[in-house]
Amino acid sequence: MADSGVQEKQDGRKQSQETPSEEADKQNAFTEEADRLKKENMLKRLWTKAGLNVGILLMMFKGALPPTIALAVYQVSAFAAIYSTLGYLVAIMSVLSLCILPRSKFIQTMLLNVIGVCIGAAVALLQIYCSVQARAHTTHKPAATSNGPSPGAAVTGYNSSASAVSAIWLFFNIYVVNTLRASRPQLQLPVILYSIFANVAGVYAPSFPTMAAGIKFTERLLECFLTGFGIATAVSLLVFPTTVRMTWFKQSAEFIQTVQVALKTQMRYFQTLERNDMFNRHEESDDGHQEDKLKRHRKPHAAQIPTDIETYNLKATIEGLGDLMGKMHADIAFAKRETAWGKLKASELEELFKLLQGIMLPLSGMASTADIFERLARRWGWTGDQSESSRARRAQSEKIKTQWNEIMVSLHDPFASMTSDMHDGLQHVLYVLELAKPLGKKNKTNNANKAAKGSEDVEASAGAIEPGNYGYGEYLAKRVDRFHEHRRSTIRALCEKKGVKLNTGNTLTQTDSTFEFQQEQTALSAEQEQRQSNKRQLFLVLYMDYLLWSTGKAVLKLVQYADHKVEDGTMKKSRLIVPGQRRTRKWILSLLNHGDSTTEHAPDSAESGSAIITSGSSFGDAKDPEHLVPATAWQRGSNYFRRFGRSLGSIESAHGFRVACATMSIAIVAYLEDTREFFLEQRIVWAMVMVAIGMTVTAGSGVFGFIGRIAGT
Repeated sequence: MADSGVQEKQDGRKQSQETPSEEADKQNAFTEEADRLKKENMLKRLWTKAGLNVGILLMMFKGALPPTIALAVYQVSAFAAIYSTLGYLVAIMSVLSLCILPRSKFIQTMLLNVIGVCIGAAVALLQIYCSVQARAHTTHKPAATSNGPSPGAAVTGYNSSASAVSAIWLFFNIYVVNTLRASRPQLQLPVILYSIFANVAGVYAPSFPTMAAGIKFTERLLECFLTGFGIATAVSLLVFPTTVRMTWFKQSAEFIQTVQVALKTQMRYFQTLERNDMFNRHEESDDGHQEDKLKRHRKPHAAQIPTDIETYNLKATIEGLGDLMGKMHADIAFAKRETAWGKLKASELEELFKLLQGIMLPLSGMASTADIFERLARRWGWTGDQSESSRARRAQSEKIKTQWNEIMVSLHDPFASMTSDMHDGLQHVLYVLELAKPLGKKNKTNNANKAAKGSEDVEASAGAIEPGNYGYGEYLAKRVDRFHEHRRSTIRALCEKKGVKLNTGNTLTQTDSTFEFQQEQTALSAEQEQRQSNKRQLFLVLYMDYLLWSTGKAVLKLVQYADHKVEDGTMKKSRLIVPGQRRTRKWILSLLNHGDSTTEHAPDSAESGSAIITSGSSFGDAKDPEHLVPATAWQRGSNYFRRFGRSLGSIESAHGFRVACATMSIAIVAYLEDTREFFLEQRIVWAMVMVAIGMTVTAGSGVFGFIGRIAGT
């Protein structure tokens, strides 16, 4: 026994001797693990901040494919012999065609590009014709002296008359097309391509001795443009093809999932209001642990007021919903015009979009409740030191804070239940409209086996209907009505506690607009302030209740819409969806309208009338006191002459004039005899092209674009 006791003491001493080293090893291992997690979290944050995902990487690959193909085929001798020194335009046109756009946007843009380039070719032929005629009237025997920019397009020496005529045509051409670009933002890309065609043709136009050489050059230039368009079209339609409908449905699914996140964040914010320290700062202890440091590094606002954290998350989520709604609004027009193989028609997409908008409005109102509580916290000093306040003021502040804690505790269960029901309702919409994959067959089989065995879990959940099942809309309607009834009882209990008497039968209806406070009227300001505080509490609770109930009603309408599409057979099978004549006519007219709402992808869309708001006749154009309202056809027709005069002094016309002047300040070098050869050898024509691409209506946008292009170059 003595030996065993000695042995135990020796083992204990050994263990005590080994304990510090083991603790040091554990601390080192923990530090290494913390550093590793810190590096992983940093990489994850950088990746998340960059916004990269598999879809974006695929689009990056798709966008790089057309110029790669164009440059690869340019290495073939037969291809290079045909396109000669103009072959580089094939790669440039394949890039500017924007093959990464969804199908309907790409087809519309490509259609406008082809039309614009063909018009540019016609105008270029007219310019070359005038230049050739000017040369013919000043030169007796125009003859080719050297090979031109393309096979068959021989050029001759300098002629001042031909250069002057070409310069005039170029100035007029650039002025007109950029005026159109400023007034019609949806034509931005076609105008850029038109400007490139006009600049290249305008520089070489004075060099052609005959019209045959000019026609040959124009044909080759047009072939370069169309070849680049063809490569971009093949890549767009064959490599990772996407449609606007596909993009819009992904945005809809993301919108619904973000609404689910917003509902959970909103509920967490309400839970922070149940705590007595809801507006007190929680400083993290600096005890040297790497885990706490990692938490602070991962979430810098974690050591703040509890409500501030959830307020930030709630507002950030609502802001994300607004961004998604803006993207969906921009894409809905193209999605309705698109020919596709699917289930929902254009009118059904419009109805779905309106229902999603209906959810956005009351949910956005919930973010304002956070601002209201912040003002309350500042008013009663909950966020700062109250040492300078009087004892009565501090007591009143703590009393009101306790009252709000009790109110939010009483609202916790109904709010949590309603939030859960709305979350499941949105999940039901995702399943029914096939925006998300429902439970797999394996899970359904397991559930069926459990039901066949008569397990207790199935019996306990017999009254509930899971999202995606038939009849969920009716179940959700009952849950929403139940919350509405609970609203009545909650407000009734709150009124009784505050000494408030309801005027009409103790019920909450639209006629219950006034309340009578059964409190003793005294001259004390404290009691009057308490009465005002009770009123504010009641009105704010009514506001939160109504917003949550309105959100539930909006979700219910969306669920009923999804169930209706299942009942009428819309979601049963896919079909060919073709836009009707009316929608096609509206699409054609929208291409030339002043304010096309589908041009948010264009940089100039924010500078011109891309969004028109009708404010009534009082905000319209002032009537001209010198001209009566036209009564005859001749008078109405003469108004167009007056509009032409006003258009010359418009902002758009001024922009076109600025671009033309900037272009000619560079192009003048090509039209002077001493510098023309230098201009052509150094290809300074691309300085003219950058002017056409970079100049926008406003100076700020133009400078910002130029800085970005300089940095990219």
